[in-house]
Amino acid sequence: MVPPVWVLGSFTLNGGRAARHTAQLAADLAAAGSVPQLLSFHPGTYAADCIERFDMAPGARGVIYMRSAMRLPGGRSLRLWRARWRALRAAITASQRSFVIVSPLRPQPASLLEHLLAWALAHGARNRVRRLRLSVAPHRCVSRVLGTPTTAGGETDAEIWLLTHLSAVSRVSLRLTQAHLRHALAEAAPGIDGHTRQTLLSMTHKAQRIPAQAAAQALRRRGLEAGPHAPPAVRAALAPGLRSPDLPRIAEHLRLIGQPWRIWRRPAPGRGNRSLADRGLTPALLRHIAGDPAEGDAKILAPLRQPLGPGPMTQLDWLIAVALRLPVESIGTLKTPWRCPDLARAVREALPPPVAAATTPEDAALQLVGLSGTGTGLARNYWMSAQALSRAGIQPQLRPVDGRADMVSTLPPPRTRRQVTRPVTLLHLNADQIPQALLALEQGRSGFHIGFLLWELDRLPRAHRLALDMLDEIWVPSLFLLRLYRPAFRGRVILMRKGIALPVASAWPGPAPGVTRFLTCFDSGSSTVRKNPLAAVRAFQSAFPRADPSAELVVKTTPAPPGHWGDPEGQIAAIRALAARDPRITVIERRLPQADILGLIGSADALISPHRAEGFGYFPAYALVLGVPVIATDYSGTQDFCTPLTALPVPARLRPVPAGHSIFKTPGARWADIDHDALVAALRKVVRDPAAARARAERGRMLMESDYSMAAHARRYAVRLEALGLLAPTEQDARSVGA
Repeated sequence: MVPPVWVLGSFTLNGGRAARHTAQLAADLAAAGSVPQLLSFHPGTYAADCIERFDMAPGARGVIYMRSAMRLPGGRSLRLWRARWRALRAAITASQRSFVIVSPLRPQPASLLEHLLAWALAHGARNRVRRLRLSVAPHRCVSRVLGTPTTAGGETDAEIWLLTHLSAVSRVSLRLTQAHLRHALAEAAPGIDGHTRQTLLSMTHKAQRIPAQAAAQALRRRGLEAGPHAPPAVRAALAPGLRSPDLPRIAEHLRLIGQPWRIWRRPAPGRGNRSLADRGLTPALLRHIAGDPAEGDAKILAPLRQPLGPGPMTQLDWLIAVALRLPVESIGTLKTPWRCPDLARAVREALPPPVAAATTPEDAALQLVGLSGTGTGLARNYWMSAQALSRAGIQPQLRPVDGRADMVSTLPPPRTRRQVTRPVTLLHLNADQIPQALLALEQGRSGFHIGFLLWELDRLPRAHRLALDMLDEIWVPSLFLLRLYRPAFRGRVILMRKGIALPVASAWPGPAPGVTRFLTCFDSGSSTVRKNPLAAVRAFQSAFPRADPSAELVVKTTPAPPGHWGDPEGQIAAIRALAARDPRITVIERRLPQADILGLIGSADALISPHRAEGFGYFPAYALVLGVPVIATDYSGTQDFCTPLTALPVPARLRPVPAGHSIFKTPGARWADIDHDALVAALRKVVRDPAAARARAERGRMLMESDYSMAAHARRYAVRLEALGLLAPTEQDARSVGA
């Protein structure tokens, strides 16, 4: 019985020596009766599976091409190298015997490293690994692997076998490339004439010379105009330069889109014997893909309008399909592409017509873009706006970027329908994510873009700057953010506050009789160091000595991601250690439904928020809606509703944000450290005079009902959209104007 064999290689079919050797070895294994499993380390490579996910069959043998094993996509980090090394060791350990194939040894660092790693694998596996050189013929390598003699095969047949085999079992799409087409046509030789084959290969060679990135950028640019009448989002994204070279990767990518494309420049005259049409084909084709033709492009592309064969594809369609590296569903499409209507349809769908700038009121809509299903503040804001707009009579088009729309059924149907007068986009995303979302969703439409923005520090990071250039208006939920964004933004910044509509709270057991329960809540993934829960624990222990059983503290958080950037001070570990020695402190580290969280808040005698900075402060707001006293840092977003009349604000001292304590570098940013003694005094004040604390909370509840209700929020949305001229008047308004 021939044992199964797995082969780790690149399987690129690029015609190189290593690629031909890999293909021939795999084909010879199959010819010898083995079942070769073709594996790779590269998620995007053309292979059957990834070695990191593959379960080795009992008694299997392995072949590792060290050149492929050393090419590690995704960076050169030590963590990635370790992960790949562990995967190799695990595969070898699970195999009966393994072989590594190495390139000829040359005085180059890559060659030396390849041989060193091969030696280390062999040494670590206690001589169960044998080394073979790339100069050894594939059929001789197969003889060594299987332990039986095999005969040599044909290299051309081997690559055709590899293409056919991988197209049937690979999880990666088969794409239109010169190598794949060449091998597919070789297999289909009896059914194709020489002229058609030569035409396909010639045009494929021309299209293959266009960088895939240039073709993708041309497609992305289709419909976008940077003229004076373009939307600010498009003008900003296509600007020739940005103010900061340190923007996140997406902003840097947009900056590259705005630069002149080298591939579009006319080549210098006198380069070879190519015709004028040949020299101008590349830029003309890219401009055609981008929907931005230049004078003379039609003359260059006109000869390519003729059919490719007796089918729906033209020569121009084929050039575009290869330039965009479109995927195909089977190897049969590559053998006779002119007979494939699906491929022609894919080209048509890839080149939609440019979106018209003018939009009729009937076509206009308000898009709501953001995160919808993460359970974070961004997701709560997203559904808050969906409900408020629906109450205002506006039916938003929900465009969650995370693909979640599972709460849409909870939206109340609008009592009256109001139409927006032009496209409007309201974004509930962090500002660094807005540029990518706008260009991906808007496609150059001349709409109005509003960002409902949040940030916690008193300085804006550079990563937010591009979004400010692309937005027409900014809405914020607090005066703190109004003062932050107004100096940095060229347009209007509107204080929109928030609308809070809570579900019915679950029943949660309260404290024992005579015990005052304090509660602090935070999300460990949002930045523990900014929420500062350790200050609440230390103040609690200072206010009530350990011998005093009249008070308890509940710390509610979410499971802390290991090594998360948001806990550089190790606060969660310190809280666990303090709670282990103090039975009055209970730590809850799990996710709860919102109804249970509200029940827990309702069971408390006071909620403590010792935050260093907040854009708004959901948990203090929830507590006031429920009539629970709040003790909060007198700084940032909570100051709008946690006043001396409604809560117990605790003074704090501003200090610079230490390096590494914020998700983005923000030079000059400050936040507040709560006064420990004042916080201790506030806790004792609640125990000493609970009636006064409840009276403040009652005034806070009335404030939330009047200014932060969903009805009030819906009115603010409608009033602002009307003031911008983006909302059509109601029938009653129209009748009064007509009278």
